Amino acid sequence: MKKLFSILLAVMMLCSVLALAGCGDKPEPTDEKTSNDADVAVTEKDEAEAPTAEPAEPEEPVEPDYVPESLEVVNVYTSYGEDAQWLHYLLIVKNISEETLEVNCKAVAYDAQGNQVKENSAATMRALGAGQTSYLIANLVGVPADAKVRYELSAEPADHYDEYISKLTVSSDIEEYNADTKNVTVSVTNDSDAPAKNVSAVFVCFDANGEYVTLRDVSALWDDDMEIKPGATQSRTIGVPIADGDFETVEVYIQGSSVYKD
Repeated sequence: MKKLFSILLAVMMLCSVLALAGCGDKPEPTDEKTSNDADVAVTEKDEAEAPTAEPAEPEEPVEPDYVPESLEVVNVYTSYGEDAQWLHYLLIVKNISEETLEVNCKAVAYDAQGNQVKENSAATMRALGAGQTSYLIANLVGVPADAKVRYELSAEPADHYDEYISKLTVSSDIEEYNADTKNVTVSVTNDSDAPAKNVSAVFVCFDANGEYVTLRDVSALWDDDMEIKPGATQSRTIGVPIADGDFETVEVYIQGSSVYKD
């Protein structure tokens, strides 16, 4: 009996040892929800600590151009002089109304950030007849090469001038002056029986493929009395450097009116 009791006691001790060994190797349970929440918390903290880039300053919007219903802008050409930062902004304008109009243009130049840098409001056409096409040019000095220009046209009946474009004959000639320059001569003849006033012109240069090259302003096409007498012709010759781009043809646009009338 004593021997049997000893055997039972040994078996019980062995079972206890095995049970304790099993408890030691068993992994502790993991709370999955708690672990995920911790990961989210860490991610949110990292994002909060990450440096944020400063937003770029938005460019100021430049208002759209304004053209009254009586006019149509046929084309726009620009020419820029680096030395004087001089921007010539040329509008080719057609009168699509049924009356003679006085047309004015205000042009405002803005830099790349939308800040106004220059304004020009001196472009005026005293008399543009119904269906006629002429030009307005704004000369903006001291503006950057990448300036944006907004223009605003206005038109009203030309009460004090008669149109004269239909009474003027225009011709042009291109001559090679030297290896670096071509001369363009613009001539205007008054075919009416009264003096023509306020006569001026621009010419636009195009290459052999019809691509725009440059432009020139031809002011003061008149005599000592600031007019072209009936039957008379006034001419001006302007040299255009080939460095601006070689050209083969020119288009000429003119302005002109009668003398002032009450």
